[in-house]
Amino acid sequence: MTAQTQEIDHHQIALNIAADPAGTYDRMTRSEWGAGLDRWLPHHMHAGMVRYVLLGVRPGSFTQAIIVGDYFEACRRADDPNRTALFGYAMFLHNYAPGGCFGSPEHLTGWIRDGGLLGHPDQEAVRC
Repeated sequence: MTAQTQEIDHHQIALNIAADPAGTYDRMTRSEWGAGLDRWLPHHMHAGMVRYVLLGVRPGSFTQAIIVGDYFEACRRADDPNRTALFGYAMFLHNYAPGGCFGSPEHLTGWIRDGGLLGHPDQEAVRC
């Protein structure tokens, strides 16, 4: 696969995420992880979280604080729906996201560097 083809694929995936974050998450992870988005996260946060997990796109400052486990910073940056969903973020990441994508600043940096789940050399190993 050429770099140009890979860019086109990532562009199409990004368009799919914008149109249907949960469905794209299910299809790309070959799981039912999209249900976790609907259950635990505010709707306006779905696409950003899926872009981060699948493609390694750097999320906003609130989501970065959640991903690295800095809940004091997350509380400071949260809007009202996110403030009430803080427990939901922990549940979502623990149950519906690859373990290597959250938990520390190093995990965040490495996940972005590797291009998310789809850029990871061993996708099967990081799915659970």
